[in-house]
Amino acid sequence: SEVRIGYFPNLTHATALVGLQEGLIEKELNGTRIKPQTFNAGPSEIEALNGGSLDIGFIGPSPSINGYVKSKGSNLRIISGSASGGVKLVVNPEKIKTLDDLKGKKIATPQKGNTQDVAFLNWISEKGWTVDPESGKGDVSVVRTDNKVTPDAFKQGSIDGAWVPEPTASKLVSDGGSVLLDE
Repeated sequence: SEVRIGYFPNLTHATALVGLQEGLIEKELNGTRIKPQTFNAGPSEIEALNGGSLDIGFIGPSPSINGYVKSKGSNLRIISGSASGGVKLVVNPEKIKTLDDLKGKKIATPQKGNTQDVAFLNWISEKGWTVDPESGKGDVSVVRTDNKVTPDAFKQGSIDGAWVPEPTASKLVSDGGSVLLDE
């Protein structure tokens, strides 16, 4: 009688946003009532799926694969991809002018193990720099910060930039940030 669907309230989840708002998902489910729930990042949504409080989740690839592996494929099925892009590295242009300037800086990602966090850690590794994936400490400090908090942290100067999805990236740009990399 009801399907519980999780998603993020950002551009990388436009498929869910439009599908829910326009009633497209409900139509495909033959009018089954939809109970939507928003999340900040994939790891917390995977927990909800594995805990049985969600039936369907729109989640990035890294947490999806991790969740599938942890459940040994018993709780989750990855059905398909639905979006690509919508993520940017936005920085304080007074402190960071080039990608090499990131070394020694504090850069936010939405949550440890979410897609942006994994992508940023991979990018750091490809540069030959090191960061402990658990603590976020290393050549670059990776600060795991909720997308709702990131703009204030950026304005206050407690972070030097963020690898984040839209609309958080645009909020940082409107607060004086500069797009250094468009994933």
